[in-house]
Amino acid sequence: MERRACRERMGVPASHPPSIFVPGMPRLNGMTRFHRPYLLIFLFFVLAAAGAADDHSRFSNIRIENGRLFADYRREDLLDAELLDGLRKGLTASVEYQIRLFRDRPGWVKRIVTEKTLRLKIGWDNWERRYVLFYRQDDPDLFTGEGLLSRFMHINLPVCSVEELDPDTPYRIGIRIRVQPMAVENLDEMQRWLAGEARDLGTETIRASRSPLKRIRDSLLGVVVNLAGFGERVITETGPPFEIRDDAVRLVGGS
Repeated sequence: MERRACRERMGVPASHPPSIFVPGMPRLNGMTRFHRPYLLIFLFFVLAAAGAADDHSRFSNIRIENGRLFADYRREDLLDAELLDGLRKGLTASVEYQIRLFRDRPGWVKRIVTEKTLRLKIGWDNWERRYVLFYRQDDPDLFTGEGLLSRFMHINLPVCSVEELDPDTPYRIGIRIRVQPMAVENLDEMQRWLAGEARDLGTETIRASRSPLKRIRDSLLGVVVNLAGFGERVITETGPPFEIRDDAVRLVGGS
């Protein structure tokens, strides 16, 4: 009754349906309960499209160099201060980049054209008082905290040979990043993992070859790791559609 009286004081007929106003959109009068779900669905897709555009913006400079396809990928929050603090306290971590190229076929199951994996491992060198980065069988690189964060903010993705691509065919680059903390160091297992011989390198894999007492210690440390926010993290993103035309990369649809 109070709402009806208020509407009458404002000069709005009691029989006039209420209006729905969404910030940034025209005022909609006469909206019924039947129409409201469709409005919510519309807003959901608008927000989803905005989020997708933000993901695409992490990929840039998709290009051809010496007959191979490359792309730049940037993500500023892959490593954080908590993880760096854990490394200084004795934890190690692995970072795995799974790079996929697939044909862009809206409404269809995307067909993977090529796939490759880059594996890195990071830790702390007490002697040098620096963070250490291992990649393949190369000599490790040493970084300050700021330098290590900068190193993982931007990565040059080697995708595939251009000979594997068909001209005037839309493609997308997908990336899956897995950051996995580890409680103990095992050089042999680490080298096998970097060489691709071991599928997984984590506390469970390393723990299997250790004494019962050390297994208990590692188990407790694993709980602390997860509670402290150092648990495994997986990120999956997809770049904008593009095609190869006249030996150059062209984005499709203005993405």
